[in-house]
Amino acid sequence: MFDFITKKREKILFQMIENCIDSADPGMFTCKSVLLDRIGDLIAANLDALKRLPENTNIEETSFRILSDMTFRLLSTGEFHVYSGSLDLIGQSMLVVFKYSQNWAYQHGFMTKAEFDESIEAILINIKNL
Repeated sequence: MFDFITKKREKILFQMIENCIDSADPGMFTCKSVLLDRIGDLIAANLDALKRLPENTNIEETSFRILSDMTFRLLSTGEFHVYSGSLDLIGQSMLVVFKYSQNWAYQHGFMTKAEFDESIEAILINIKNL
């Protein structure tokens, strides 16, 4: 059975994520298509979780959390490195998006300054060590 509420939430969430990417990195060598493909797969695979979200869920916060998590994971794989410690253009774009999403969370009170600093340090260490 088709669930219109879940489909609407999926569309809104996906649109917010796309807007976040556009705001973070409007440049020519953007990671937008890679991120949207991966996040689209993630959302599609977890529609049941989307159904269970309470009505009052902050979709904007959720979109930034998904974006932050996905960029962190992808940048930690080595897939977007030219060589050890150096990102290709897509990886550089992804790092901009990661920092933007972390800054948004900090600015909106979803993380402390210490957590913000720790997350930036963690991703830079991951990039350096791959």
